[in-house]
Amino acid sequence: MRGGQAIGVVSGAIAASFLLAGAASYRSQARAADGPATVGEWAWRAVRPPGPLPTGRGAELIQHYGCRSCHTLHGTGAHVGPVLDGVRRRKTREEIIRWLDGPQRIKPGTKMPTFGFTVVEEQLLADFLLTQ
Repeated sequence: MRGGQAIGVVSGAIAASFLLAGAASYRSQARAADGPATVGEWAWRAVRPPGPLPTGRGAELIQHYGCRSCHTLHGTGAHVGPVLDGVRRRKTREEIIRWLDGPQRIKPGTKMPTFGFTVVEEQLLADFLLTQ
């Protein structure tokens, strides 16, 4: 076997071992009560930076997107949508993120528009709301 072929075989073996390890990780996590529903969700969780995201940015996003135009938070805002205080008692982080990603997919006809938040904005908003 030539040098290049040997490297290719070794690289392929390494890639296969990572693939098998990833599949095993997904299967074991998917069995957990709060495990990922899809491989995509598992991959998203795998690449999220460790630790909490900075919640101060979430407060800025609430202001930037005008969430209080429809929602009440800390006693201020409108009463079109649900009160945002205490969301942590009603929704999980994943449920909040799914809602922010596409409210019309979750509840067709809802008054909440699809804002087109980035994945990071959805995470920041969810983390912020879970502290309120």
